[in-house]
Amino acid sequence: MKQQLVALGLFFLLCAPSTVFGIEAAASANGRTLVASDSENASRGSSVARQPPAKEHESKYLYTRVEKLLDVPMIDPAITRGPEGAYYLTGTTGTMDTEGLVNFAVNDGIRLWKSTDLKNWVDLGLVAPRWLVKATLEDLHLMRTSQEPDELQGLLSPEIHFVKGQVYLTYSLKPCGTGLLRSRSGKPEGPYEDLGLITKRGKDPSIFVDDDGTVYWVFGGGWIARMNQTLTGLAEPPRLIQPIDMREGITPGGQILQVGTSGAFLFKKNGTYHLVAAGIHGRLGVPCLDTFVATAKSLEGPWSRRKLAIPHGGQVTTFEGPEGQWYATFSGVDSRAVLRERPAIVPIDWVEGVAYWSSKGEPWPWKRPQVITEAWGWENARPISSLRFRDPIAVNGRDGYLYATGLHLYQSHGRNTCILKGQDPTGRIPWECVPLAGFRTVDDIPWFKDPGSPGAFLVSIAKISWARDTFWITFSVPGGGRTLRSESGTMEGPWKVAYDPGERAGWMWPRIPIDDYQGRLYGRWDTGLWPMTSDYSAIDRSAPPPPTEPGYKPVFDKRLEGYRWETVDGSSFIRGDVPAGNVYKIDGKYLMIGGAGWHGDYRAFGTYDSEVFWAHEIGGPWHPNRSVLPHGGHSGIFQDDHGGWWFISFANDNFLPDMHLLRCLPIEIRWMGNGYFISPKHKPENPYRHRPRKLIPTGPAPQPAYPVVNLPPNIRVDDPFILLGPDGVYYLTGTAGTDNDFQNNDGIYLWKSTDLTNWLPLGRVVSLGGEPGGIRQDDPFGPLHYFFSPPDSLEPRYDRGIISPKLYYIAGEWWIVFSLSRQKIGLLRSTSGKPEGPYELWGPEIASRRRIFLADCGWGPETNTDSYYFAFDPSLFVEGNEVYCVFGPGWIARLTPDLTAFAERPQLLQVEDDLYAGKGGCQIFKKDGLYHLLATNEWGDTIERTSKELLGPYGKPRIIFARSEGASIFFTKDGFPRLVASSPLDRP
Repeated sequence: MKQQLVALGLFFLLCAPSTVFGIEAAASANGRTLVASDSENASRGSSVARQPPAKEHESKYLYTRVEKLLDVPMIDPAITRGPEGAYYLTGTTGTMDTEGLVNFAVNDGIRLWKSTDLKNWVDLGLVAPRWLVKATLEDLHLMRTSQEPDELQGLLSPEIHFVKGQVYLTYSLKPCGTGLLRSRSGKPEGPYEDLGLITKRGKDPSIFVDDDGTVYWVFGGGWIARMNQTLTGLAEPPRLIQPIDMREGITPGGQILQVGTSGAFLFKKNGTYHLVAAGIHGRLGVPCLDTFVATAKSLEGPWSRRKLAIPHGGQVTTFEGPEGQWYATFSGVDSRAVLRERPAIVPIDWVEGVAYWSSKGEPWPWKRPQVITEAWGWENARPISSLRFRDPIAVNGRDGYLYATGLHLYQSHGRNTCILKGQDPTGRIPWECVPLAGFRTVDDIPWFKDPGSPGAFLVSIAKISWARDTFWITFSVPGGGRTLRSESGTMEGPWKVAYDPGERAGWMWPRIPIDDYQGRLYGRWDTGLWPMTSDYSAIDRSAPPPPTEPGYKPVFDKRLEGYRWETVDGSSFIRGDVPAGNVYKIDGKYLMIGGAGWHGDYRAFGTYDSEVFWAHEIGGPWHPNRSVLPHGGHSGIFQDDHGGWWFISFANDNFLPDMHLLRCLPIEIRWMGNGYFISPKHKPENPYRHRPRKLIPTGPAPQPAYPVVNLPPNIRVDDPFILLGPDGVYYLTGTAGTDNDFQNNDGIYLWKSTDLTNWLPLGRVVSLGGEPGGIRQDDPFGPLHYFFSPPDSLEPRYDRGIISPKLYYIAGEWWIVFSLSRQKIGLLRSTSGKPEGPYELWGPEIASRRRIFLADCGWGPETNTDSYYFAFDPSLFVEGNEVYCVFGPGWIARLTPDLTAFAERPQLLQVEDDLYAGKGGCQIFKKDGLYHLLATNEWGDTIERTSKELLGPYGKPRIIFARSEGASIFFTKDGFPRLVASSPLDRP
């Protein structure tokens, strides 16, 4: 309940009128005479605004989807305007594999196209065959014991550049390395010669020429270095461009550390440098490869906050087209891109703000909203009305019409009330507005109390439902809320007040009627469920508990005089500031849709989606469907006259045009035995298919450099970590799994041993559920309750688990550092002084004395974000009185003395042979005066490097455990180091 009350407070804070009606003063109208019907009100005129004619409405909301320039399989398209004014297009082409997928690592070289109008393209052919490049795997000096089968079989992510009268093609190789080709003829068509490798690490190279003629090599996610005069190498070591978020309240752990992780491209406009790069972003509840940008007045910085520029854009280049219009290239590769693996362009405009955020005079490129880059058919979903609503609901009126309403935004509605009525859910023909339950204006509502200043809305929580063979409407106004029943069984009314919650009613009362499959009538709102009398006039206190799954007992809340819904795993029904979703009976089960969830970089650059749950019985418990409806927010679904399902959205984010205008999208819903399959009716032309990475050994694995502790087969953990405690006992923890899925679990488990052979289970010491041992955040912004998508894979996943936990004993207390679903880094403190806990979340303290995470890009209370690239694989290193957190591919940050936060912005550990220490699994220990840095490389080997300084540079790399997929080190009682690792691919 506390969680929902906080949600209510935040909801009203965002959009409430000046009067506070979380506790509604209700004027009794229960049992009064019938109010007027909609048809009666319509006959005597209405002040509700009329909708524009169909043609005017359709032309006003004209959306288009991004269209391909060529029907050629291509990713990473790059367009450059030549000195003669023509446009040149290149990109990564590929070869069809045996599974029917295009493998873009395999091609015959670099191809080029030319256009004078960006519409008609002339194929210039294969201008740079692959055989031109002489680099070999040996030239890369890689330390590894496995490789992928398609390495060095193509030239990747090429760009064409015109520099000082010469023509160049950049390229990268798989597995790594960047190089440069130069045209021997001085023409784009070539022929070309290879100038060799520019870097042996990194990928996705580009060239930037500054106003003074200095040439820079830009690559990876934002690495930059000045080139030598001949452009055959670098004149300085590469440095990483890092954005800085200057918003007040951002902690060092809240800083986004890179603009992107791949596809960097640098350009200058009006004296400002723009670095764009691609990065995986958890919008929509799936990994999206978006394009981000940071700006600066100097290449030395400071660089601005990272901002989103092109949703699903991935790796792009930008250029000025005809008549001064700027464009960015586009070729989607993630599962939600409307166009996948084909070259395209999108128009971009320079903006200084979007909804929920302003850059305060720092313009950045922003995709034109009316050009849709997202799948599911949003280009066909026009607004059904020009009136603005929030939190909509829609129903089939069973009279040939569809009806929709929601919270009325005052700037759009004024004092009028409205239910939209129409027949075309596509929005080509606008819906008309009819009075809400017969009331034309709020002044016609008997219990309305004029607040003086209306604020953002006067009509809220407006819902339409169907139960007991009739329609019901519930809504609130200043003065109270009521639930009304149609006496005719139709949407025409007349309407009578069926339930009056009374003057002392607060947020939670039975607002929405629903009957179960057994025919029993209930009232519901948020997570509350109340058995009701047959006429819905009162709570039925004598009714038996609602039916539930076998073995589950519903929770009765005495204060509410009703039952509280729960989830089976302690996860949250919402990811934001609104109530749980609306409930529908489909295929013999119960489907909940509309618990709003922010995904991505919260409000400005995130999406407002609908969480999805299901239950076997109306009493619960509720199961996460592990999917969301994009842009749904707090909304619902409805059926058309043909039985087809639609969901309604009010576009409460910056990634659909025309915010707060209602639109409908056709979807498919069917029960699959253990959840609902929900997908769009508009199917993608080239659907995403996840291709797992394949590794093959390069030879026998070397012996481990340290003795290895082998865990017994009954201990199934990933990322195992062993600590020798002050009591002389070894403690083991690691990532637990559910059915061998180590991305999802229910908490942290602990074992202890005195001999490293026999392990005694201590059980689950930290739980993600609500039972004893659970760590809770009882508010709507408590990320421990949430599912997240992965930060480093495009596989559509929605996971919840504590990943790579590690136990430490520091300053007389027990601590566990962990990653939450690889999206946040948290710290737990034992409140008992014992390793088995219980534990509490420890971190920065914000409003209401709530603890948040050490590493989390959230701002203020908005910590339910999933856009922090490197919040995974944390470990702690203690030296004297200082404690450091090491995480991701090699970032390090000193903690404050009380361990509540990062004391400084994280720094990247320097390594002599690479850009990063590894892909993860970083750990530091000190021995014989040297710092030892462990990390897992791209191929699953554990690498050790040493340095005389904590921050590096670390050198003398060696493989200490081959194909371990992440090993950790600990010291035994006699002071010797040992390794422990999860299931290796090939252990000698």
